[in-house]
Amino acid sequence: AATTSVDGDVVNMYAQWNQVGYTVTFKNADGTVLSSKLYSAGAAVTAPSNPTKAYDSANHYTFAGWDKTVTAANSNATYTATYTATAHSYTSKVTQAATCSSQGIRTYTCSCGYSYTQTIAATGHSYTSVVTRPTCTTGGYTTYTCSGCGDS
Repeated sequence: AATTSVDGDVVNMYAQWNQVGYTVTFKNADGTVLSSKLYSAGAAVTAPSNPTKAYDSANHYTFAGWDKTVTAANSNATYTATYTATAHSYTSKVTQAATCSSQGIRTYTCSCGYSYTQTIAATGHSYTSVVTRPTCTTGGYTTYTCSGCGDS
């Protein structure tokens, strides 16, 4: 719509603009913009599919929906992704066995795919001894053998 006013020899014209579209923004939980789009007034809004939140050491996250109901574009709007946190549930497996002189590795894996490792201390040598008694012609001696690696 436009208005006109006449003041003597001067004509003033003023334009008045009506907004024909609205900006709709979708953000992830950390504030990063997933999408931002200009929609015509009243148009159906399309939300991004399957946003994700990175796993952390305590939880993995499942998309739970947007912070408010996504409606037709009737105003500028921002929607933020929400997530359900689920504590990791780990299984463990020795992926490298410890030996007498070297460390091993145990890997913990959650069903969501998140994993971490822990070192296993070297077991250290554990010796057993066998005593050979002296005879009339030979001296006696003791043999020490590691029960883990066979070193003597």
